[in-house]
Amino acid sequence: MPAALNYLVKAEIFSAYFNKSANAEAQRLYLEAIKADPTFARPCADLAYAILQAYLYNWYDGDETNALAEMNTRAQEALTKDPTDSYNRWVMADVCLYSKDFANAAKHYSSLGVPQLKTPMAAEEWAYRVDYADMLLLTGDAKQAITIVNDVLQNCPLPEKWFYWVLSWAFYVDGQYQESLDALAHFSRPRNAIRKNRICSLVGLKQIGAAQAEAQTFLDEEKAQGITYAAPGQPVWPGLWPIEDRIPFQNQSDLQRWKDDLNTAFGGLVQP
Repeated sequence: MPAALNYLVKAEIFSAYFNKSANAEAQRLYLEAIKADPTFARPCADLAYAILQAYLYNWYDGDETNALAEMNTRAQEALTKDPTDSYNRWVMADVCLYSKDFANAAKHYSSLGVPQLKTPMAAEEWAYRVDYADMLLLTGDAKQAITIVNDVLQNCPLPEKWFYWVLSWAFYVDGQYQESLDALAHFSRPRNAIRKNRICSLVGLKQIGAAQAEAQTFLDEEKAQGITYAAPGQPVWPGLWPIEDRIPFQNQSDLQRWKDDLNTAFGGLVQP
C-alpha cells in the first residue's frame, strides 16, 4: 500500500495541472498504483476520471469509443473493489453521465443522496452538491442547478473555483448570458475548457468580435499543447464540431445552441 499511495499522490499533483501531457502522466501513475496494489480501489476511480477528462477535452490519443469503454471499465473496477466508498459511486455517476447513460447516472447520484446544507459540512459534500447541479443543468433543470450552486457559494467556507464554472454553465443553459460571464470573472486566466463557456456567452450577448478574439486565443493555446483541429491555414470548425457532441446535453436543443454559438465564433477561423 505505501508504494501505491506514493504513486497516487504523485498522480494527483499532475492531474491538477489540467493539460494533455500532465493528464497522460497522471494516467501512467494511476496505472503504477494499481500494479503496486491491485486491491486498491481509489486509483481505479481516479484513472476513470482522468480518462473522462482526456476524452472530453480532446487529450485522448485514439478512438473516442475506446475512451468511453476504458473509463467505464475502470469506474466499474473501482466500484467492485470497494462498493462501500461513496467516491467510487460518485465517479461511476460522472462516467455514466458523460457516456450519455442518463438513467444510470441518475441512479448512481440518487444512491448517494444529495447532502442538505448544514454546518459543518465535509469539503467533498459541498463538491458533490455542485457536481449534482452539473448533472441537473445537463439534463434539463438549469434553474435548480443555479439555486444549488448559489446556496453552496453562500455557505461553503472555501468554495472551489470550479463551482463558479458549473454556475456559469447553468446560467448559460438558462439563457442568462451576462450572469454566466460574471461567474467566469472569478477566473483571472481561464483554462481553455472554461474559455469556451466565455465564448458562447459572448455570442449570446451579440459581442461577436470579443467572442472571435477569445476563440483565436483558444486555438493558439491548444496548439501550444500540441492539439490542432485542421492543417495549418485550414478552417477549424469541421474538426471542432464533432468534439462538442461529447458534451452530454440530454436536451438536443441545448447542445445545438452551444454548437451554433461556437460556430459563430470559430466558423471563420483557420488553424494557426
